[in-house]
Amino acid sequence: MGIELLGVGAVIVPAFVSAFGFAALALDRQATRLRARLGEADAARVALPRGHPGRGVLRRRIVVLSRRRDLGARALLLSHGALTAFVACWLLSLAAPALHAAPALVAVAFAAGAAQAMAVAVLAALSVSLRAAGRGSLRPRRRAALAGDPFSSLLDA
Repeated sequence: MGIELLGVGAVIVPAFVSAFGFAALALDRQATRLRARLGEADAARVALPRGHPGRGVLRRRIVVLSRRRDLGARALLLSHGALTAFVACWLLSLAAPALHAAPALVAVAFAAGAAQAMAVAVLAALSVSLRAAGRGSLRPRRRAALAGDPFSSLLDA
């Protein structure tokens, strides 16, 4: 069993490393775009005179974009953590015979990467719901269904 676990780590984990490398790149690009959109929205809000109804709309948009940026930053950190854990798993699986490392160590490194990968997926789902809330595309019935949800405050922005 231990040898098979080490073999799986050496064969499968490089695909995870590639996937999370691409995910980190995509999240970094998204963070750059969100930062630019936040700057544009804030500049447009400041340019409007006080009391203008558009300022409230822009303020709500800035809140939603800011929350999306925060979620993206967390996802980026977790993506880098998963990438690091999968690289550690891969290196351990390759060096385990020479280091006399236990196969359980490889499994722990893989589990750490998988846990962070799941957290990235959860944050991506939250980001999608925030994107929908920012567009106002959630139906009133769906908003009412989410009223008791602990994340419903994210949708009220």
